[in-house]
This record gives sequence, structure tokens and C-alpha cells, in this order.
Amino acid sequence: EPEPEPEPKPARGGTNDIDKNTNTNTNMSSIHKETTDHNNQKQDPDDASADASADAADAASLPAASTSSAPAADPESLLREFMQDVSEARRSGECERVLGCFKLNPYDILSVGSQEEASAAEIRKAFRQASLLVHPDKCKHPHAKVVFEMVNKAYKDLQDEEVKKDVDATIKHARGELRRERQKLVKKDNAYLAAAALRKGGAEHLEKEYESSKGFQEQLRKKAQELLTQLEWRRRQIGKRLKGEKQRVEEEEQKSAQEFKKKLAGKKTWEKGRDKRVSNWRDFMQKKKKRKH
Repeated sequence: EPEPEPEPKPARGGTNDIDKNTNTNTNMSSIHKETTDHNNQKQDPDDASADASADAADAASLPAASTSSAPAADPESLLREFMQDVSEARRSGECERVLGCFKLNPYDILSVGSQEEASAAEIRKAFRQASLLVHPDKCKHPHAKVVFEMVNKAYKDLQDEEVKKDVDATIKHARGELRRERQKLVKKDNAYLAAAALRKGGAEHLEKEYESSKGFQEQLRKKAQELLTQLEWRRRQIGKRLKGEKQRVEEEEQKSAQEFKKKLAGKKTWEKGRDKRVSNWRDFMQKKKKRKH
């Protein structure tokens, strides 16, 4: 019978060696951890003091806990305060708008959109809204009193038939000039003519839409401002001439009155000396007769 083969010996660096290496690495990790903890326990006193100061600063920066919770805000009071701020902003905005208006156009001051075509009810409504917004007792704007006076004057001007008639005629004239200028522009515009032919109302409907636009209203406002300025300048020039003529007439009348008073005083003086003159004449004639005898 053959002899049994001998058992193989474990190779160098085999399983036993791997287990030994694993145990060695575990022991080294434990030693490193213990060393690190030991070093941390032996921290520098200065570093410890710095860390303590930083912790104290962080604690000081945190808001202190209130001993009693603040009462919740009333939603109605917040809403009331918000609406008050909105109202004040609206009042201030209205004051700025009126101050920026052309002062010779009462429609512009009262913000009447249709201007010369506005009815008495529309004018009254616009005046009421503007006066309530800019009233000095309710508005905190520094020029609220001046603005309120401007609004009142604009309304009084529109209540005066003569003033309103002049303003309406001037704005109407400005509207007519703008219409004539537009007719010259669209007269040979093929696109405009085609749109007018396709539109149900024709060119008239297109012009109504155009005149209701903000662009046309701004042009009308500027044109009316220009014409009202010219009208006011002519009125002042005429007023100045009339004032000078009136002053000249008054001076002539005063001069005539002084001359008349002077003549009247001379006549009175003559009448007072009449008896004396007659007496002197009689005395002279008697002396003359005595000389002849």
C-alpha cells in the first residue's frame, strides 16, 4: 500500500498572518484614539479661555427670552392704520397733481376729463372730490391751503358764465386746430383710408376713438394751455392799456377840476372886491369934479 501524503504546511503570509495584521491595526487605532482624547483633555488654558469667551459672546448675541409674551396686534387697528396711510398718500398725490396743473385751465385743476363738454353735475362732482382730498383740516401736505384755494377758484371760474364761456371757446378752438392738423396727416394715408372703409362707423368712428385716447387728450391739454396763455396775455395787455387810459382820463379830469376850482375862486374873489372897486371909483370921480371947480 502506498504511504499517506503528508499534510501541507500553511504558506508564509497566509490566513494566520492576515489575522495577525488585522489585530495589529485594531490595536493601533485604539491607541491613536486614546492619545487624541488625552491631548484634548490637556488643552491650552488660553485656548480654553478663548472658547469660553466665544461661547459667552454667542450667548449675549441671542435675544433675551421675554418673561411675558407681547399682546397680539388687533387686525382691525392694523387695517385702520394701513388705510390711513393710503388715504394720506392719496391726499398728498392729489396736492402734487393740482400744483403741477396749468392754473389758467380750471378743468385741468378739477381733473374734468371731458373739459368744455362737461355738464354742471360732472363739474360739481369733480370739485367735491378734489376739495375733500386737499382740505387743509384733513390733508397734511405743506401746501394744502394753497391747493385748496386753487380748487375753489377753479370751481368759481366755472360758475362764472363769462369766464366759463371764454375757457370753453378757447378749448374748442384748440380741439378744432388739432382736428385740422390730423386731417392733413390722414388725408393721403392709404392705411387710414382702408381702415375707415372697413370699419362700420367709417372715419367718424376712428376719429372718436382717436380723440378718446390719452395721446390726443395730452395734445389737447397742451394746445389749450398755449391758447389760454395767449388769451391771458392779450387780456393783460388790454387791461394795462385800459388802466393807462383810465389813469390818463382821471388825470385830465383832475386837472380840469383844479382849473375850474381856480376860476371859481377867482370869481368869488372878484365878487368880494366889487363893492370896494365901486367905492374907489366914486371917490375918484368926486375928486375929479372938485379939481374942475
